[in-house]
Amino acid sequence: MSDRLQALQGELQTILDEKMGALRTAIESAESATKGIVSAELEIARNEQTAETLAEDSQRLSVELTKAKERADQAKSANEALRKERDELALILQGVDEEGGDLRSEVGDLQNKVRDSETSNARLQAEQDSLHGKLKNLEETATKMRALKAELMSSIQQNMDELSGGN
Repeated sequence: MSDRLQALQGELQTILDEKMGALRTAIESAESATKGIVSAELEIARNEQTAETLAEDSQRLSVELTKAKERADQAKSANEALRKERDELALILQGVDEEGGDLRSEVGDLQNKVRDSETSNARLQAEQDSLHGKLKNLEETATKMRALKAELMSSIQQNMDELSGGN
């Protein structure tokens, strides 16, 4: 029986070794699967953290985008107001340019009138000087005529006195 026992013991040892090998293989597989599960869980946790960070970033960017859109709308409104003001100023400038042209034309006309007036004034001054000369001559002639009249009157008086006294 001891042979048989040894044989049974050897057979049991072989079965045990096979079962132990299978168990080791199963444990290694379980460890590998556990490591994969742990790795997957860590990856899931990292992905969840990344998703949270991305969600926060997305929300922050959404807020920034809304603010940027508001600033863009404000800039657009300001640009439109400036464009409108520029157009109004261009119309005013055009009016000023037209008025300036009219004023330049009027100034030209006034300058022509001033030149004409100066020419006329010079002509009138020359005429006045000529008339002053004629007046002076006429006054001199009138003075001579008065003196001559006085002399004639005196001569006539003498003649009359002589005629009356000689009679």
